[in-house]
Amino acid sequence: MKKVDAVVIGAGQRGMNAYAPYALRNPHEFNIVAVAEPNEKLRDMFAQKYSLSKDMCFRSWEELFQRPQIADAAIICTQDNMHYEPAMWAMRNGYHVLLEKPMSTSPKECIQLKDCAMKYKRILCICHVLRYTTFFSHIKKSWMKAE
Repeated sequence: MKKVDAVVIGAGQRGMNAYAPYALRNPHEFNIVAVAEPNEKLRDMFAQKYSLSKDMCFRSWEELFQRPQIADAAIICTQDNMHYEPAMWAMRNGYHVLLEKPMSTSPKECIQLKDCAMKYKRILCICHVLRYTTFFSHIKKSWMKAE
């Protein structure tokens, strides 16, 4: 299996703690090569945790994407209303995309994201990580016992 390199756009809770840690647990499979985050403190914390050099830390996704493609995938963990543009840009420029839910706050943009993924033959994976939380695991166990 080829090791996957990824950039993380949005170093908040989801970017820092939900998706990127896979790289720390599975360095033979996955590597974080850059981060784009407007909050300097979060950006610096992310860089330290994932051993990124300063030249691989960006203030915005626009700044990151000014460079030629540097990874296989982009993990987009921005605010809900900020998913569409970086996802579209990433797919058009060679990145597969792991996108935090919702795809967009606009149904029209959701369709455009799907169409873009198909046109450029990119993987567009929408994450619904709550199903794996302790809370939902307990609900599922209780529900299965009730059957």
